[in-house]
Amino acid sequence: MHESKHGFFKIAITIVIIIIIVSIIAYSIWIGSSDKKVYLKGSGASFPYPLIQTLINKYKNINPSVRIDYASVGSGAGQADLLNMVVDFAGSDAPLTDEQLSSAPGWILHIPYTLGAVVIAYNIPGSSEDLKLTPELIVLIFGGKISRWNDERLVEYNPWLNDINKSITVIHRSDASGTTWIFTTFLSRETSFWREHFGAGKTIAWPNLDRFIGGKGNEGVTGLIKQTPYSIGYVEFTYAYKEGIAMASVRNRVGIFIKPSVDSISKAAAVNISNLDPRDLRISRFVIDSNVSDAYPISSCTYFLVYEDWSVYDGQPNVIKYKAKAFKEWVIWILNEGVKYYKELGYAPIPSSLKSKVIEALNLISYKGSRL
Repeated sequence: MHESKHGFFKIAITIVIIIIIVSIIAYSIWIGSSDKKVYLKGSGASFPYPLIQTLINKYKNINPSVRIDYASVGSGAGQADLLNMVVDFAGSDAPLTDEQLSSAPGWILHIPYTLGAVVIAYNIPGSSEDLKLTPELIVLIFGGKISRWNDERLVEYNPWLNDINKSITVIHRSDASGTTWIFTTFLSRETSFWREHFGAGKTIAWPNLDRFIGGKGNEGVTGLIKQTPYSIGYVEFTYAYKEGIAMASVRNRVGIFIKPSVDSISKAAAVNISNLDPRDLRISRFVIDSNVSDAYPISSCTYFLVYEDWSVYDGQPNVIKYKAKAFKEWVIWILNEGVKYYKELGYAPIPSSLKSKVIEALNLISYKGSRL
């Protein structure tokens, strides 16, 4: 009888110890989960890079458990990284094509979060005059048909150029670029000459002329324009704005020459998007070359590209779910709070009608069909 009681107490003590150990482990896991670190990796467009870096740094103070890295490698490289699943999200000024979407390992959402513009930046030493360009003149310059600043076709709209008897150096992107896609899409819509001879794309075959120079990224093109007298090139608005480089006014669809500004860029998105499917928010086709009277015409959205269902990634399910949820929460913070940093950097927020669609798209993010 004594031995039986002793055995019972030993079993009871063992059970209590096990319960205590299990409780300690469970508590540790619970405590640890509240301070879980997550790492998000992105790459892509240089167009929004200054804004993305600011938003990453500001969010780090709000949620230090989330670390986000973004490499400015160009839209084409970012798209490739996402399709090869070596990043969690990509930045792209050019939306994916139907062919890219159909061949991807899973459906990819387009998340527009800001508006920017491609500007025609120029360096004419000693001049403070505003350069006015029609789409046809831009085509002739970047198509290699106008080679000097005092060409009579330029002087017609810019009499002050009559005395600038200098060769034009044309600076363009050398890498696969969403900035190039926006620029060439605009030119293709405006003139049949550009559409037939060059077309629209992230890369195109530029005229094989000595005075045409390629630069990598918006950073590279901006630097080349700054250091090359009598040059002209296309860059994202923010880069020219921050560096104080002169920007041309461009004639829009209704015949008005519009100077690029945060306000004139924002107005390009004043289009009807009520019928858009949140799973496919490739709205650049409506924004580029907008027919809004006071809109700058070479404006567009830039996108985050992200898989709708994150189970395409290999790895621990809980880790992947946490990353997907962290990305969603970061972008929602951008739309609600991060927009206050846009204007000082030269970016325009998306309109409220589009914001509601973007929130719907973010709410589609899932793991094996379960929304996060």
